[in-house]
Amino acid sequence: MRDSMKIYDFRYSGFMKDGLQSIPLGNGEIGANVWIEEDGALRLLFSRSDAWSEACRLIKTGMFTLSVSPNPFADGAEFYFSLADATLYIRSETSEIRLYMDANAPCLRLSAEFSQPVSVRFAPLNYRDRSYEWKDDPSNYHMQYSPIPCPESADVVFSGEHIVGQYHFNESSCYEYTMHLQKLEDAMAEVDPLLHRVFGCAAYSEDLQLSDGALCACNVPKTAVSIFSLTQEPASSPEKWHAAMNALIEKHGIEKADSHSLHAAHWLDAWKSCYVFASGCEDAFNISRAFLYQRYMNLCAGSGKYPIKFNGSLFTAGQMPDHPGNYDARNWGGPYWLQNTRLVYWALLACGDYAQMKPFLRMCIDLIPISRERARAYWNHDGMLLPETFTFFGTYSNENYGYADENGIRRNPDRVCTQPGSIPNPYIRWHYSGMVEIAWMMMRYVSLSGDTAFLPDALEFSRQVILFFMNHFEILDGKLMMIPVSSMETWQHCLNDLPDISGLTVLTEAIMESGAADEELLSLCRKMRQALPELPTEIRDGKRVLAPCEVKVDPVTRNVENPELYAVFPFGQYILGKPDIDLARDTYFARRFRHKGGWSQDPVQSALLGLTDEAAAHVIRQSTMVDERCIFPAFWGPNFDETPDQDHGSNIILGVASMLIQSGDDDRILPAWPGQWDVHFRLPAGKNRFAECVYRDEKIVSLEYKNS
Repeated sequence: MRDSMKIYDFRYSGFMKDGLQSIPLGNGEIGANVWIEEDGALRLLFSRSDAWSEACRLIKTGMFTLSVSPNPFADGAEFYFSLADATLYIRSETSEIRLYMDANAPCLRLSAEFSQPVSVRFAPLNYRDRSYEWKDDPSNYHMQYSPIPCPESADVVFSGEHIVGQYHFNESSCYEYTMHLQKLEDAMAEVDPLLHRVFGCAAYSEDLQLSDGALCACNVPKTAVSIFSLTQEPASSPEKWHAAMNALIEKHGIEKADSHSLHAAHWLDAWKSCYVFASGCEDAFNISRAFLYQRYMNLCAGSGKYPIKFNGSLFTAGQMPDHPGNYDARNWGGPYWLQNTRLVYWALLACGDYAQMKPFLRMCIDLIPISRERARAYWNHDGMLLPETFTFFGTYSNENYGYADENGIRRNPDRVCTQPGSIPNPYIRWHYSGMVEIAWMMMRYVSLSGDTAFLPDALEFSRQVILFFMNHFEILDGKLMMIPVSSMETWQHCLNDLPDISGLTVLTEAIMESGAADEELLSLCRKMRQALPELPTEIRDGKRVLAPCEVKVDPVTRNVENPELYAVFPFGQYILGKPDIDLARDTYFARRFRHKGGWSQDPVQSALLGLTDEAAAHVIRQSTMVDERCIFPAFWGPNFDETPDQDHGSNIILGVASMLIQSGDDDRILPAWPGQWDVHFRLPAGKNRFAECVYRDEKIVSLEYKNS
């Protein structure tokens, strides 16, 4: 395995212009961007999935610099990233630095050796050294244009014997205001989830001494530093955080002789579980590299308490506009967006990375109570609404819900809303299909992973979703009249949108076939299936094709999605092996919008339809679409969102995986794979099994199924 991966290792020579040209390291919970600029200093920018600020921004946990004199990188450095063991080496003629985010401890390990004694200085770089008011920051979509003051406090730099670091302490919170604004007081948590949250980093080194706020040494031939990252949940204090950090350092502070070998073994096990090695031409190499590197990005960030952010994951490294040196910029801000976040988790499912799916699935389950309260408070009916954009504690993005003026009126920008549940943002106000898709994902997760312990939660989430639709819309002549709804963000006011109809169809079928639903839920599913309208169709270019909805009340497209193809992916009603696939293929070729990256589902949809040339063209193109400002192979973007674009990378994984295997009652092997590409792959094949296949010289050489 290690030898198979060596050809994908990343190399770079010289300096980096800025953090966007950094190299990412992560262990599932902690991330770090690593780079060297022209001054020759090594920069380390740290992050976590739970570093939520007072204004519900996901911000960095700390930054450090390593300076060496005489400078071994005055003429640049050689960077070598070993993908197999997630280890970065930085070399010059006189030095070597090794860095890895320890898979078995909450820290980054740095060790450096020099051919001659040097002076070393390792110091925190506190760019949040003053309080900021972010209410007018357009990148913070939760608090954008907020009328309330919610300043983010300054970080505190600290030091001790062999230790330097910094922490952020949330002295205020937007939570209470948000809950009152959105009329969800009855769902307020006993403890504010933002207030008094503490997060930060601490660097520890036995061979460096504290001097003028930095860890220093003179005339040393080598040095080692471990940098720890920690978040204390709300209602904590700096004192509690320091105590917990000291305990971590006491337990893990010294890198042991076998630390790196155990770290390497962890990553090697991960790579053995899922891989794609294609060969035969440059295109085949590129799609393999893209698949592997995006999976690396997912594994770097997928094991924390909170889900992977689609808009940059842990590794955003652009600087805040108008605040040079501040790295907390993130387009589309802190909220989760279901239509974007779900692509990351479909990709994890396609790789069999089931453990990394749990943070997202568990968050959605934990948000059932507030989502039920939303339906009760706004419309006085049963069921739940998990909206398209939501904070980690379950509210709408305030910008989407709208800020009330002194008369209780909310606007965006010219739509006026006064009633709770009336959303001024036209892109998400009637956008309900996201929670249907998450319920479907939960059922697919149970089916593919064999995690039957999660099935009761999946069924309860599904129950509340179905109850929402049955109670929210009228039934006329025995059929649901879903109006007003949106068909994605593109058709914003319509009747009976295809994504909801398709999603509810496959969801109720999965529930009824699970063998675990109670009679009440089975009865609810039967009623829903009887009430569901037929999938809408229309005539386009002289052919009958799937339609985005039954009636377009607003006939103007407001975004650039193809919701009619949701019957292909994610809902799988029209894929290889199922009836009337020509209808779906005609729909695909007649689609209005054809994209080159980002969240466009063209790669996976074409693969599921068996359109080999189309699928290959998509993944070939997307596999090289690295942001032109960046150098790392998986820093896609910026596309529609933020670099590194996790939707773009996830669609590469989904496209490639669906070209290689489509699991169902009868697995389809290589259903959309170019015959001239050799490939060796290991991918999930359903029911907690994996298929291992070698395809060479246009024939399957071996095919085995193994339990995970």
